[in-house]
Amino acid sequence: MKNEDCTLCGLRQNCSRVIVGRGSKPAKLMIVGESPTIDDDLIGEHLLSREGFYVKNIFFKQGINFHNTYFTYTVKCFGEHKKIHRETCKFWLNKEIQEVNPEIVLCLGLLPTNMLTGCKKLYDVIGQEKYYNSIIVIPWYSISKIYIGGQEIVQKTIELVERIKYRIGSIK
Repeated sequence: MKNEDCTLCGLRQNCSRVIVGRGSKPAKLMIVGESPTIDDDLIGEHLLSREGFYVKNIFFKQGINFHNTYFTYTVKCFGEHKKIHRETCKFWLNKEIQEVNPEIVLCLGLLPTNMLTGCKKLYDVIGQEKYYNSIIVIPWYSISKIYIGGQEIVQKTIELVERIKYRIGSIK
């Protein structure tokens, strides 16, 4: 079964589509957001909300795009997700990580950070290197927090991207 066809939990029945990951396979960098927005669900694409578009442009200006990086969400369907949905989607996220084989996973928000590192408080681990198996995982602010956080968080995000690019070499 492909995750596009997933019906393992009740969340799928209330959304338009499963939002699968997009980008390069393999990729040195994998970016994992929390869950799709209504805009993502309606169009079937990543980062289409005002917040997502803003954050996507920050990454694109730093040379991070769908051609050299893999983007995905922790939860694949739009809707109010609960623990059962997150556990179901963990199967798909693990499968994506195996296929992408990244050197670094950048987690945007608590949900992917918790799922991959077990950390329960995002602000205790922001920007620190953690590990999921042998893969470096870097917890970072959520897409909405980057959007509303002002220039200071944007600048910190740019600095983080530069640090990641230095760590893994050029992203092509």
